[in-house]
Amino acid sequence: QTGRTWFVPESRVQAIGMHWLVTDAGKYYSRYPPGLPLVIALVDRLAGPKATLLINPVLAALALVGFFLLVRSLLRNPWWGLMAAAVLAVTPAFCRHALENDSHMAILALMVWGFWLLLRWGRSNRRSDLFLAGMVLGAIPTVRYPEVLVGCGVGAFLLLHAWRDPRRWRHLPIALAGALVPILPLLWRNQLAFGAFWRTAYDLTHEQTGFGWAYFREHALPYLRAINNDGVGLFFGLGLTGAILLWCRREERPVAALLTFAVLPLTGMYMAYYWAPGGRGGQIQMAALRFILPTFPWYFLAGVMALAAIGRTLPSSAAAGSGVLLFGVYLLWGGSTILTDASRTAYQRRALAVLTRNLECHCEAGSVIVADRVVQQHLDFLRRWRCADLRLLERGPMGRGGPRRQRDEEAPSPMQRKKFLLEAEKYAGKSSFGRERAMAYDLYEWAAGKPVYFLVTEEDLRRLPHFYFGPDTLRVVDRIALPEPPREASFGGGPGRRFPPRPGGPGDGPGGMGGPPPPGAPIDPAMGPPPPGAVAGRPRRGGLPGAFRGRRPGGRPQGSPFGLSPDIREMVLVEWTWKPAVSR
Repeated sequence: QTGRTWFVPESRVQAIGMHWLVTDAGKYYSRYPPGLPLVIALVDRLAGPKATLLINPVLAALALVGFFLLVRSLLRNPWWGLMAAAVLAVTPAFCRHALENDSHMAILALMVWGFWLLLRWGRSNRRSDLFLAGMVLGAIPTVRYPEVLVGCGVGAFLLLHAWRDPRRWRHLPIALAGALVPILPLLWRNQLAFGAFWRTAYDLTHEQTGFGWAYFREHALPYLRAINNDGVGLFFGLGLTGAILLWCRREERPVAALLTFAVLPLTGMYMAYYWAPGGRGGQIQMAALRFILPTFPWYFLAGVMALAAIGRTLPSSAAAGSGVLLFGVYLLWGGSTILTDASRTAYQRRALAVLTRNLECHCEAGSVIVADRVVQQHLDFLRRWRCADLRLLERGPMGRGGPRRQRDEEAPSPMQRKKFLLEAEKYAGKSSFGRERAMAYDLYEWAAGKPVYFLVTEEDLRRLPHFYFGPDTLRVVDRIALPEPPREASFGGGPGRRFPPRPGGPGDGPGGMGGPPPPGAPIDPAMGPPPPGAVAGRPRRGGLPGAFRGRRPGGRPQGSPFGLSPDIREMVLVEWTWKPAVSR
């Protein structure tokens, strides 16, 4: 829409997603490279935002086709290729990320097709295959920077072939030329955005410093258990056995080098990364497996090769029966999880679709919609309305939910300390009453004559600050009933799970959300007078609890911030009709 990979906020109340990072120039860039967003933008331009939801399912289907071709080519048997693709297709982690809107399926698809093209070049010596392989594999860092380590396996594969046939040394520049096609624009963009072609947005959060031997020792065994349990299951051991067999066969050593030096560096890097959900308890959560999802096909490939070697010593009927039995075990193992994940994802999509249809009926394009983060990120993607940050009403002088204090300024700060401080300074030095009034003026000015709507739950509507956002200024437009959540879906107490209210009187609220100024306190003249009927010293009715973020005792956020909770059965769309008596 803009031809840029950055933006500058238009207002203090504008919602800024968690993965946008700010530079010294005040521009906000995504934490991630623009390769996949470019594909999303093209699909959005051609077919609209709904069509973009098909990108990951299409990438998953392409990955399965490419994996079938790759295994069939290596084993020269379509049945083994079909089995490998079928087992990958019923793996819960694969199916989950075929439906999620993240970047890991794109990496997996690029690796599969890039490796298949490399294998074709290794057997046919066609330079066009090598150039295309370079282009496909060179696109990997444009989607996720860390996965550039896949190049270790690619380099080993090329060098082994060149060592065996010196004439192939002349082909290596062709692979490099293909890889530079997607990489050079990325380096140029990084030069413009961050001042150096080798810098990325991770430099803004210092996450490149979050690797170490201590993290590796803490996470290595939990990752291995997770790969063996929730990752590839039985094929973890079979895959390791198949990799050894590949190394023992001289003609297959380039393939062994490709797989080994693609999987080991990538897995080892994430084992040594400081952030690993659930790692300290001895168990890695499914959330962390997405990092190494692109390595899963190679366990299946090596495992199927091991099974093929064993099958040659058995009668054909026994080999076929063993393959069918193994697939049945995998189907039984992953089927329940896949259905649960699909039900959960379908519920989330239906809920957001219901909200979107109602907003399209009541809210004109360009209106300002105040909502919490889960709804904001969806509406921000649609780009039909402007999104304001509901959380600003509950933040104290230094905000809430920001990074903890840390002595080392160079330590990893994934939520970016600079961004947090900028957010905290928006209404710094103001009481909760002054912050509420400042936000009211900011909302009114940013709307520029267009309506302003709140999309909240009934509970949060009652608990909004009542001076500028009270019954006199709010008009209920619609009550939106959300779909019934699936019974079999286990949401794990995700965002929005309700807990008993905190003890305290009606004026108690989150930290920094005290009442209005005491009687006789001076009022900032630049902010104008309070709205009619507001009385200084009037008790508040409580701070904004956050409709979508359940909290454990102690106030820590709980659950993922990326989905509506099944506990929320109805949303309220409210039009805010306040107009200032005097201009600011």
